[in-house]
Amino acid sequence: MNKLEKALGRLLKRNELTSCLVSVLAEASKRGSISYREVDKIVNANAEEVLLLGNEWRLLLPVRTVKSAAWEDRLLLCEPGESYEVPNIVRCLVEQASRTGRWDPEHAISTLFNL
Repeated sequence: MNKLEKALGRLLKRNELTSCLVSVLAEASKRGSISYREVDKIVNANAEEVLLLGNEWRLLLPVRTVKSAAWEDRLLLCEPGESYEVPNIVRCLVEQASRTGRWDPEHAISTLFNL
């Protein structure tokens, strides 16, 4: 198990989709976003479940919105043509967890805002 999977596994209580979500987050964090087709290519039959889990934990957010960029206005569609973004704080968390094996929001916030 890699360090990111170990850290996220603790947060998600060893959910069976953890390794799939880790693979998607690792790729999406590099660029800040990922398309449905890319997610589907990475996790195959689990794409919808991984996107639902990522959205539930606010790790992957749909780019499509109903009226504003607020979380509650995001429209989650799990189909080709859709894109999902990784919030900057999640990118910091993923980068740090990949190095340390720990999911440390306080450290990520201080890193993001250079505190």
